[in-house]
Amino acid sequence: MFFDKEYSFKGKHAQYVTELVTAIFKRNVDVLILAPVLGLIYNRTSTEDLSSDINTKIFAEQMVKENEKIIFNYRLCMLLDENANNQTKIDNAFRYYTENSGDIDRFNNNIKRYNSYILGGVEILYELMIKENKSFTGKNKDDVKYKKEIIDNVTEFISNYQKDVNDYNNIGDEVDSLD
Repeated sequence: MFFDKEYSFKGKHAQYVTELVTAIFKRNVDVLILAPVLGLIYNRTSTEDLSSDINTKIFAEQMVKENEKIIFNYRLCMLLDENANNQTKIDNAFRYYTENSGDIDRFNNNIKRYNSYILGGVEILYELMIKENKSFTGKNKDDVKYKKEIIDNVTEFISNYQKDVNDYNNIGDEVDSLD
């Protein structure tokens, strides 16, 4: 399953994640947790950059440890995707999120879409925290305040949708019981 395997950022996204972890975050997985929500909020997606051999990884152990947050973000992205009807959103979020879902092509398309939000969010984080603010180190008073504001905004966004996602969780269980 995508959510319990090693994950790699490649090319420019690997460079961005490395710089973000050096200046702000503790781990690559922290960027992975925050990035898709920003990609969703800003409706920004991106494709994997294969123009260089640069990569940085998140080991499977960290993916497993943060599995609940990563799956929550995946479901949030699937449920709020504007390119699908409600039944498709529910199915994508709760039925087609594993390789064993019965439709490997749909699963792969969902993961590709989710990954595009991750990469778009990485670009946003990099632009806001590193590129636009070359003096940003994450350590001085203004940097910490700025970092906190971004994280607070994302947390508020997630909180606003958590109830809806919990309701969809129940719907997802009902849909699965129909099989």
